[in-house]
Amino acid sequence: MAPTALDALVDILSSQVKTFQTAYTDSGQPVPSIDEPWRPSTLDADPALIQTRKLIEGAFAAFTSVALAYIEDNNIVDILIEAGPQGLHLNDIAAISGTDASTLGRFLRYLATRHVFKELSPNVFTNNRVSSLLFKMKSVKEIQANPIDRYEKSPMAAFVSYGGTEILKIVPSIMPYLKDPSKAATPFNLAYDTTDTIWEFAGRPGNEASAKRQAVLMAGANKQFPPIFSSMCLGIDGKSLQPGDVVVDVGGGNGSATAILYNAFPKFQYVVQDLSQQITEAEKYWDSNSPDAVKNGIVKLQVHNFFTPQPVKGAAVYFLRMILHDWSDAKCKDILTNLRVAASPSSKVVVFELLATYTCADASNPVEAPYPLLGNLGVAGGGFLTGMDIGLLASQGGKERTKDEFEALGKECGWKLETVIPGSCILLFSLLFKCEAILRVMWLLTSSLFHQ
Repeated sequence: MAPTALDALVDILSSQVKTFQTAYTDSGQPVPSIDEPWRPSTLDADPALIQTRKLIEGAFAAFTSVALAYIEDNNIVDILIEAGPQGLHLNDIAAISGTDASTLGRFLRYLATRHVFKELSPNVFTNNRVSSLLFKMKSVKEIQANPIDRYEKSPMAAFVSYGGTEILKIVPSIMPYLKDPSKAATPFNLAYDTTDTIWEFAGRPGNEASAKRQAVLMAGANKQFPPIFSSMCLGIDGKSLQPGDVVVDVGGGNGSATAILYNAFPKFQYVVQDLSQQITEAEKYWDSNSPDAVKNGIVKLQVHNFFTPQPVKGAAVYFLRMILHDWSDAKCKDILTNLRVAASPSSKVVVFELLATYTCADASNPVEAPYPLLGNLGVAGGGFLTGMDIGLLASQGGKERTKDEFEALGKECGWKLETVIPGSCILLFSLLFKCEAILRVMWLLTSSLFHQ
C-alpha cells in the first residue's frame, strides 16, 4: 500500500527530530527542555536547525496574544525570574504585580495549557523555556521605577506588548478600511482617528512609551535580519564595481549596512541617506566606529526623503534594505521611479527584503517542501511572514512581496529584475534590478539632446 499523508508526516517529524537531537549531541550540548528557562546556544542561529524547527513548530492564536500582553504588561515573567525555579504562589505574584489573583490565574493557566509557563503545584507557577523569552533583562524594581524604558533590552517583550495592544486595536478597523479605502490611508489611521503615519503618531507628546517600544522593535528586527557580510557583498556584486564607484544606501538609518560594505570595499564612495533624525544617529555611529571614513569623504551622510527626487545622479548602485515592505505598491513605485530618474544606464538597484512564498509548490519558493506539507511549510514556515504581511497592511499599508510581485513592481518603474540571491537567513533575499533595455536607449537619446 502506498504511504499515506499521515505516514509522510510521521517520517518528517521522526527525521527532523533525529536531526535536531544529533546536532545537539555532536555539539556536546543537551537538547533543550520545555521546562527549563531559555538560554542562548551556539545552535540557535544554525541555518540547518532553523529549517528543522520550521518543520516541527506551531504558532499562537489571537487570545494568546491578549494573554501574553497581559502577562508582559504586569511583568509576571520578571517576577518569576526573581522567584527562582521553585516558582511562586499565585497570591504572591498578584501582590507583587498589583493584579487581581483570580484574573491573573486564569491567564497563567491559559498559557500554561499551551506550554507557556509551568504550574508546579496548584496555583504555584514558574517560567519555562518559552515564557522566559519575555524576560526584560532588568530587575522588577528597575522596571517599576522606569516603565517607559522597560523594553530597551528585550525586543521579544516589546513585540508581544505591541501585538497584544496596538495591533489588536487596529484589527477591527481592517474590514471597514478594505470596504472603503478612501476613508483613511491605513486601518491604523481609522483605529486611531489620525492622519499621521504610525511613525509620526509615535512621536507625538504623550506617546513616548509607544515610541520607545517601536524603536526597540526596529532594532530587534535589524538584529533578527542583520546586514550579514556575505549577503551584502554578494547582493551589490562588489567585485564587478570599480574604485570610485558610488554606492547609495537609501533609507539607510545609521549606515550599519554601509559599514560592512566600506570594510569590504574601501575604494568605493558611499552615501547614507535618511531623514534628519536618523542621520543624527548615523553621525554618532560613524564617529564611534569609523570616524576617518566620514572625515576623508569616503562615506557621506545625507539628509534625504526617498519620496523626493534622488540627489545622487548616476550611482553605480542604489540599495534599499528592508524599506519597500513598509510601503504600498503606489508608494514603492514613487521610490523606485525617483531612483530610475536619477540612474544612468549602468546603474543597479539592489533590494534586500524578505521574500513571500506561495503555499503551493513553485520554483520560486526557497525550499522544496516535502509531501504533504504546504509549499511555504505552512504555519511553521510561512506563519511569521504572512502574519507580518497582514500586520504591515494594518499598521502602515505595507506589504511582503513574492518574487513575481517584485518583478512586476520593478518593471512598472523601468527596472528589470535580473537576479535573486538567497541570504544567510532563509527568508531574506537580495534582488538585483537593472535598467530596462528600451529605457536605456531613451535615456541615451534624452541625454544626447540635453547636451546639444
